[in-house]
Amino acid sequence: MEVSSEVSEFLRILEKWSDLSSDWNNANTKSLNKLHNQYHSIFKSLRDQNRLHEIIPFIDHSNKTVSSVIATYCLIQNETLAVKRLKELSSEEGLIGMGAKSNLDQWAKGELTFDY
Repeated sequence: MEVSSEVSEFLRILEKWSDLSSDWNNANTKSLNKLHNQYHSIFKSLRDQNRLHEIIPFIDHSNKTVSSVIATYCLIQNETLAVKRLKELSSEEGLIGMGAKSNLDQWAKGELTFDY
């Protein structure tokens, strides 16, 4: 499978964000926010170009933080697949499980938006 440069960059930034956030209590918030803004900007570009389907193959990424972010973004592209993955991840301990549960709850209530 050929991966576009934009999706490759999206994955690279997400993986870096995941690494830095793994020790949440000691993480550099400025670096995390900068990386979040970068990957979210790429997400919005892909969404605006109707290219979100390009990130779906990575919904089962071996890095569960990356997988959770991708599944959350995929809710607007393939809700069934994204909800399934988020439900799987919600059984994880710690931030991954709590984040997946929170995103599912917010999505069900119509409170999860991506326009920030």
